[in-house]
Amino acid sequence: MKKVKRLKGLFLVGMIMLIGATSLATIKTVSAATIVSETKNKKVVSYSKQELEKGTDVKFETDSIDKIYQLLKQTKTWGNLGENTENAQRIADRFEQSESQAIKILKNIVASDGLKLKVVFVNKPKYSTVSIGTLEQETTAKKNDSSTKKTIDKTLKAQVKAIDLKIEYKHKDIELEYDVKSNGLVKAKYQNEFTKEKLDGEKAQKIIENLFSGLDLKDSSKSDIKDHILMKLDEEKGVKKFEFKVKFSDKSKIEFEIE
Repeated sequence: MKKVKRLKGLFLVGMIMLIGATSLATIKTVSAATIVSETKNKKVVSYSKQELEKGTDVKFETDSIDKIYQLLKQTKTWGNLGENTENAQRIADRFEQSESQAIKILKNIVASDGLKLKVVFVNKPKYSTVSIGTLEQETTAKKNDSSTKKTIDKTLKAQVKAIDLKIEYKHKDIELEYDVKSNGLVKAKYQNEFTKEKLDGEKAQKIIENLFSGLDLKDSSKSDIKDHILMKLDEEKGVKKFEFKVKFSDKSKIEFEIE
């Protein structure tokens, strides 16, 4: 009888130790993401430099960018940062697929204390994607100093000189033109054969600017640009050819074609 009681006691001690170990393991996974915005089909989260350093256990420095990138390609890293298994895999895949963009983002974050990593989840019934970029971290100092610093104009017409887009489907097309003149006025044209819209002037300008809202053209990969535009148009399926060209106000440009 004493032997039975002793075995029961050892069993209880073992269970307590197991529960304690499980609790400790759970504590390692921290929810580091800050939710920036969330709708039915879209969720935007951000990670600060300090949060990413905790998740990767690597200090963000120029010499460590490649090591950080290799870690961010791993599902385990995003699990440590508090993402569920599915989202962790999706983010890791995006980093692996967009190496040049990811390296550029990490370099920018290393160079500036005011930048965060931005992750955008798009979830629609027949379409889902993840995109990455940067998000400026507004500090109290910046808020208080707004009267002495010039506000950066982040509107589309302040950043670009011209945009040309043509999307070919099996039977219909979508086309747009957006030109910013030297006097600041915009000449815009928009044609969508799905919705039977054929617009120019202010109506076309408004549609085009809304189409590119939330997209950092300079800091996005070709696939991210395409995915964002198709998601906004709600015409993701059946694309035969995607032709895109943008000229920025600093005279740089992006031009590509995806079939």
